[in-house]
Amino acid sequence: MIKRILSGFAVVLSLGRSIAQAPSLSDAASSAVAPGKTTLITFSGKNLGGVTEVWTSFPAKAVIDTNSNDSGKTVVSLTLAKAVPVGIGALQLTTTSGISDLRLFMIDDLPSVTKSGTNKTIASAQELKLPVAVDGNCEELSLDHYTFKAKKGQRVSVEVVANRLGSLLDPVVRLLIKGGVAMTEWRCFA
Repeated sequence: MIKRILSGFAVVLSLGRSIAQAPSLSDAASSAVAPGKTTLITFSGKNLGGVTEVWTSFPAKAVIDTNSNDSGKTVVSLTLAKAVPVGIGALQLTTTSGISDLRLFMIDDLPSVTKSGTNKTIASAQELKLPVAVDGNCEELSLDHYTFKAKKGQRVSVEVVANRLGSLLDPVVRLLIKGGVAMTEWRCFA
């Protein structure tokens, strides 16, 4: 009798685990959000169907797009309060199956552009207008090229925040000057 009860209990436990697996986040289309603005973020991962709530470590209003809410991706519209300070913040999704892992975001007041993806050579470098933040990722052992105009003696700060967002990326940034035009070359190691 005890053997049957224990066997039944083990079956119920194993069924429960296979039915309701916690969601996991593998990627977000954007890794930066701006104070006082709305950012549409597409999250990719596993078991993301049925997102019911979004938790943030910073003041924000989150609206879940229920039309895009499936097991592999979900879209969230995130509006930050104007007073949110620049820095690193965290976000977590709650689904009917559980709570996702934390996703770190850069809260940045700089204007932002998305990486073009076609900037793999110096000839096809993506043009930037300073001041600007570039939101994107790079492939392992790959180069991304950016170009911008700067005057002689002008100070320009280039910073890669990948490690602080949980990435294993080991970036190398190199500044090149070609015909009076500054170019940066970002080398990506993981």
